[in-house]
Amino acid sequence: MKHKLNDGGFSLVEVVLSMAILAIISIPLLSYFSDSMKYNAKMAEKQHATALAQEVLEGMKNEEHLVQEVTPAAVSGTAYSVPSLTGKGYTEISNDMEVVSGSAVSGSAVYLGDGVMTGKDYDVVVKVNCSTPENEKDVAQVAAINADTDVFAAENGQANEAVTKFMAVNTSANTISPAAVTLLTGDQIKAAMKRTMKIDISKEALPGTEYKVEVTCSYSCSGLKGTTGTDEYFECSPFAEKKLSDVKKIYLLFSKEANDNLEISVQSGIFPSGYLPEFYLICQNLDPAGTGDLLNITAKYSDSTTISGAMLGNNIVTNIGKNSNHNVIKADGVPVTISAANNIVDYAPQTRKVNLEVSVYKKGTGNTLGAEPYITVNASKGE
Repeated sequence: MKHKLNDGGFSLVEVVLSMAILAIISIPLLSYFSDSMKYNAKMAEKQHATALAQEVLEGMKNEEHLVQEVTPAAVSGTAYSVPSLTGKGYTEISNDMEVVSGSAVSGSAVYLGDGVMTGKDYDVVVKVNCSTPENEKDVAQVAAINADTDVFAAENGQANEAVTKFMAVNTSANTISPAAVTLLTGDQIKAAMKRTMKIDISKEALPGTEYKVEVTCSYSCSGLKGTTGTDEYFECSPFAEKKLSDVKKIYLLFSKEANDNLEISVQSGIFPSGYLPEFYLICQNLDPAGTGDLLNITAKYSDSTTISGAMLGNNIVTNIGKNSNHNVIKADGVPVTISAANNIVDYAPQTRKVNLEVSVYKKGTGNTLGAEPYITVNASKGE
């Protein structure tokens, strides 16, 4: 018996239906691949734009002084500009930077880096803003420090260390006897603390030996263990310890605290008669009015001889008492008159920080109204 084989293949209708089904399935897939390619291209553009924005920012941050006074004035008429940008082919499109007080520059400037002019594949828009709170603060400025003859001392969180220590003492005492010991807050403890800063200058007896300068700090606080408890003391980490071939200037930078005292101790006989180093006492949170008893000084030689207020007044350079109110410094409770020549530390506002904004656009659209950037990156730079 013979079997008949079915070798007729697909009918035309079947082929047409298969192609239709395949087309219906393929269209969304093709659209997906097309969108995926567009997305990848867009992300690649954004990555390149981000790298360019970071490159521009780093270049500006590496400039020693970004905002500079220029002569002749910039195209907008201002005397302040960013020469490092204009020198690279950027065009200044707006600028209202000007000195507002002291040597602080306020306002902002915008620069366009046209891709054709800068040789880049994108347009770059840079905004430099000088109107920052840091530029308006009254922060003391001091002259250059000679590492061979000068000492720089500044507090660095010692007050917070003292508060932490005193809080632990108070908490422990309160836990043992809550009825007798009041649990104090950190602010209450800080207000009750008394600080003593010390400057000690000494020298070994052998000829040619070095001077030794130590600037230290300690705190005391009462009432942590109740009214009958003794005062607690905390020795902080030193502000400075240094050996020098000669001692010319000692810079002490500090922030005002209640009940501040400064003790100066000088080894007898290590300096010529009538000579003292200059003490630069720089308050970093100065009351502009110069009011209130701020700092009491006890100054003695190691043989217990008192260093007179008159001598201190001739050797203290400070921003305290800037308005001729010299009662804010006292030697053993007696007001010290600071030499007018030494009341010279400038704490006027100046340009210390600028904010930077860099936006990267498609080439030819950087100065087009409504154009969207690939990326905008912000940063700050110290001046």
